[in-house]
Amino acid sequence: MDRLCDEAFFKETWQNQWKQMGPYGQGVRPLMYSNPHNQKVAQAWYRSRPVHYLDLGEVDVQTTDQALNTIYFFITGFDHLGTPVLVQGQYPVLKSVPGSPGYSQFSRVIFVEVPAAYIPNLITSEEGIDGSEYPLLQTDLTLSVVVL
Repeated sequence: MDRLCDEAFFKETWQNQWKQMGPYGQGVRPLMYSNPHNQKVAQAWYRSRPVHYLDLGEVDVQTTDQALNTIYFFITGFDHLGTPVLVQGQYPVLKSVPGSPGYSQFSRVIFVEVPAAYIPNLITSEEGIDGSEYPLLQTDLTLSVVVL
């Protein structure tokens, strides 16, 4: 039997690689996704666990807030043009994922404004955001975010 097609060999190899990366691979989790259309796969956090998603861009959704998921992006403020300055290295945080209550691929964007000295990925859950006392800035922006 071809070793590449041997399920037991594949599982053992994957588990060994996962163990070598440490807890959550220091923020990088292996993803098994064929990506047939060569779309950019991004990483986010859900309840302090890494997840991957496709950011399919901004959408105009005519719906109530109850039908939207939430995605939190961390910023340190705004530049002179009013564009948010994202915290480099910080993954966004998702409120829900497929199988959890309230999941929708359409995600309302909320900015979490943190100080410039904030350490990226210090906060990795909605509970961490709620407990942080950092200001939350509501937006009218809705993204199509497909969690893999």
